[in-house]
Amino acid sequence: MAIRGKKMPSAGVLSILAVVFASPLLNGQLHAAQPSSSASSNDDVIVYDPPKLLIKEPGAKCEGESFKVPRPPKGVKPPFPTLRCTPQFPEKCSSEGKKVGRVEYLFDVNSKGQPYNIQVVRATHECLAPSGALSVTGARFSKSKDGIRNIETAIVFLFPN
Repeated sequence: MAIRGKKMPSAGVLSILAVVFASPLLNGQLHAAQPSSSASSNDDVIVYDPPKLLIKEPGAKCEGESFKVPRPPKGVKPPFPTLRCTPQFPEKCSSEGKKVGRVEYLFDVNSKGQPYNIQVVRATHECLAPSGALSVTGARFSKSKDGIRNIETAIVFLFPN
């Protein structure tokens, strides 16, 4: 179950197609990332093996527009997202002739619901990774006793024509 964010322009340069966070699966379990064990030679995607740490500490505030997330159905165990943060498009990022950019992250959530240890796993455009990481760290999740580790998310960007 992917949760879609608002389609929003960012300084007239970009629209966000979707912001996808960890999806609750059967029995309320969150999907844990399984990064590849070897680097990929695919020209379209940069694979970081091991994942590259971008933000270690929790607590960053959202630099983009933030919006509340509807409460999930009964039976979904915390932590689940409660606040999303729209990523800011980096001005110096080139589409390289592509229409869509995607960055996949792996992160943990502490007991206060704050993301930390945000790592990039794969990216179509390396220049999008830092902006998306700030978006992930600006999000908030429900509080839980122990937090959760190895949550996977992807942020998809739509480049202007």
